Order: sequence, then C-alpha cells, then structure tokens
Amino acid sequence: MKDSPYKNKVRLTDFDFFSDGDRAALCTWDGDVWLLSGLKEFKTLTWKRFAAGLFEPLGLKIVDDVIHLNARDGIWQVIDLNGDDEADHFKVFNYDVVITDNFHEFSFGLETDSEGNFYFAKASPVKPGGRNFDKILKHNGTFLKLTPDGKELTVVATGLRAPGGIGVGPNGELTSGENEGTWQPCCKLNYFTKDERPVFLGTEQARHEVTKDFKEPLCYFPMDVDNSGGQQAWIPDFAKVGLQAGEMLHLSYGQSSVYRVLPQELESGQMQGGVVRLPITLSSSAQRVNFHPEGSMYICGMRGWQTNAASDAGIQRVRYNEGTPLNLPEVMSVKGDKLTLVFDSELDEELATDPESFSIKRWKYMRTPQYGSGQFSIDNPDLEAEANAQKQESKGHKQQDDVEVTAAELGEDGKTIILTIPTLKPAQQMKIDYDLETLDGDVVIGTIYSTIHKN
Repeated sequence: MKDSPYKNKVRLTDFDFFSDGDRAALCTWDGDVWLLSGLKEFKTLTWKRFAAGLFEPLGLKIVDDVIHLNARDGIWQVIDLNGDDEADHFKVFNYDVVITDNFHEFSFGLETDSEGNFYFAKASPVKPGGRNFDKILKHNGTFLKLTPDGKELTVVATGLRAPGGIGVGPNGELTSGENEGTWQPCCKLNYFTKDERPVFLGTEQARHEVTKDFKEPLCYFPMDVDNSGGQQAWIPDFAKVGLQAGEMLHLSYGQSSVYRVLPQELESGQMQGGVVRLPITLSSSAQRVNFHPEGSMYICGMRGWQTNAASDAGIQRVRYNEGTPLNLPEVMSVKGDKLTLVFDSELDEELATDPESFSIKRWKYMRTPQYGSGQFSIDNPDLEAEANAQKQESKGHKQQDDVEVTAAELGEDGKTIILTIPTLKPAQQMKIDYDLETLDGDVVIGTIYSTIHKN
C-alpha cells in the first residue's frame, strides 16, 4: 500500500473476513477502512478504500457481514447501503465509553464470544514519557463487555495499563497482553474466566471498585521476548497451520513474533505456563491474527509505537508445508521436582536424556509504583536491592539463578521428556534453553519462557 492514491499512511491495526471468503475489511490507525478482495483464488488482489475519518480504530469485527469498529470514541457500524463498496452510513453502535483527551488512551481489539457479546480493552491515560497517569476515569484501564445489541456495557476486569490486544477463547476465556510500566514489572499474558469476573490485573491507579487481589498472569515476558503485546487467538478446527485445534497463540507487536502458548491449569483454576516462538518471519509487527476459511493464517501489523517491525505496515498469509514438523514443544507442565516437555517430533534419545542438553535460569520481578522492574534472584534475594526497587526504578538490575537439571528421561512415545530438577519452585520467570535433535537428525534448538505459580 505504498502507492495509496490518497497519499496517506496505511498502518493496519485489525482485520476480519466476510462470509464469502473472498474479501476482508482492514482498519488503519489513521482512521481508514479498506476492502481487500481476491482472497479465494489469491491471484490478483484488489484494494479499495471503504471509509475514512474514524478516530484511531484498533479493533474490527465483521458480524453478519456488517463491519464493526472499535475506535477511541466508541463502537461503530460502517455500512454500504448501495453496494458500491464504499461506506454510506456511519452508525454509532455504542458510545457509552468515557474518554479523555490523553494521547495514550487507546482502545484495543474487538472480539466476540459464542453468545455474540463484544469485548475490547481500554488503556490507562499514560503521561508523556510513559510514567504514571493523567486523571483516571471509569473506563480507563478496563476490559469491557458489550451486549450483542450494543446497548449494555459492563466492566469485566480492571487494572490494565496498555493491553495492546485481547483474545476470547472457545469457552469464554478472556486474555490480554500488557505493557510494562507503572505497577507492571514487565509485559505479560493475562488470562481469566467467566467465573472470575471481575478481576484486577495489576495497575493500582486503574483498580476502580474491584477489591479482589491482583490476578497473576499466565506468563510474564522479559523485554526481548515481548516488549509490547498484541492479540491472543485459539486455533480453529479448520486451520491448516501445523498446530492443533484449540491451541492458543500470543502475538508480540513489539518483537514482531508469534508464540505458541503452553498452558497448564492448576487445581485452583490459576493458569501458568510458557511460550515458544513459531518460526515465522513477518514484514511488519504481529498485532492481529485471523484464519481464512481455506485454512491459512493471516497476520497484520504496523509500526506506530515501539516495535522492531521492518516496515510501517503489512498483512501476510501464513501457510503450512504439509508433512513438515515444526519441531517445537507443544506441552509443558510441572509437578513436584519434575518438569515435563512434550515435543511434536520424535527425538534422538542420546541428546534427549542428557541433562546437559538443557540450560535453565529463573528470576523474579518487583511489582512497584515505579516503571517496570529489574530481574531479581529467587534463591539468594538481595533485600537491599528489593527495598530500593520500591523507591526507584530498577530496570537495570539483573540477577538470575542457575537451575540444575539432574536427570532427563525420554518417554516411550519418543516425544516426552521428563526433567528432574530438585530445586524446582515457583518463579515469575524461567528461561528453558534446549539443544536437541529429531530421529531424522533435524536440529531442535529453542527457548521456552515460562511462569510457575505452583509445582
């Protein structure tokens, strides 16, 4: 879209497919909606601007072939009345959201559940420079639910800073990314269920009326894994991407990466687990994902705030080469002194049973009123450093613990590895490096970043 006849930026923020499978609608940070057609045969693709003048739409959902947009000033329906592929009617679907003039008060995502309810999340009004906030109004830093008719808006979670993107699971699970900052020690993947609503997700200034304790995330992320979260999504049963139906993905806008999520549910209902990066190279950031009816995965992104994206915008089709294994872990769990990893390929026994094939480190963060957090030892806490972290920024502090693997066992399926770790314990962050081979001699080298709340 470098040759837009309107001489404007086309920084793509979200998209969805129409029911015909041939067309998609895409919105941009600068307020446009574009139609992309030709997706069925994928030979000649045609772009046409459908609408303009919207206020920073960062979420788009097509329901009954009607485009719904989440903009800063409300939820809109953008309708073509005469069939000429240009919007004739801009209809307010809901404008109950209270907004301010703060530059950072973004409204992220637009997803629906099985009952047709809409969901989106609003950032808190971060001050210029990223530290602390302007005046907090009732919808700042909240996860919001909107009824299918657009008439009733309710808060289902509070305490967000800058979620970046959200997800709605097949059973009504709700997720969001989060960016580090005030009361947020680092980026993370939030996860909560219908039964837990409302929950408090960490930013004290945006707690509102929720008195519950801070809801721990499924996983924390160091900055080089995710410094600005995007959307989460679950693999549908028609997808052909080398992943199983029901698996969860997490997108990193900041690192232009797509991660396979390895969740483990505890008896308490709390989720923990890790992520491993998928071998996908993108032309821009990873902000939103969707699945075409023919099975391909599409990812769009842009470059607006901090990201390593190579270009200002892009949308890409990701296809899977049938019969080519990803050679990635697909399950991770912990219990007692055992850490279990299940890979999607059979592994060479010699390397899989060698403890030296694995290198593990762990650390914790400090959740404070300061901006972000350093990395602090769990095994040998530096009490003075922790006390200082409560008073001043500690992002430069880095202290990691080495974790010894004393034994590695390969299961009968040739894919399951059980690591014995005598000192296994809860850790906000674990880094698990592995260096293995498949039975066919393919190199299997990678890293899992995980969080353990209980073992």
